[in-house]
Amino acid sequence: MEQQIIITELFEKGGLTMGPLLFLSILALSTIIERLWFWATVLTKEKLIIEQILRAARQQWDFAPEIARQASNQPIGRFLYTPLRL
Repeated sequence: MEQQIIITELFEKGGLTMGPLLFLSILALSTIIERLWFWATVLTKEKLIIEQILRAARQQWDFAPEIARQASNQPIGRFLYTPLRL
């Protein structure tokens, strides 16, 4: 018959190294979640900027570089502003 090993037993068997391993595991997981949140936010903002620039380029070309310049705090704004100002 198989014995079920509960988490507290694993910690007891692991000894002193289990505390830092648990801490680092939680730290790694929280870093992953934070980076996912960051990139989701950045990509959402960039999508909105691209839509605004494309809409302006279709309707009145002169406003497109200005929108890109105003969005120069985002990477996509800087990327699009350079060719649009030419």
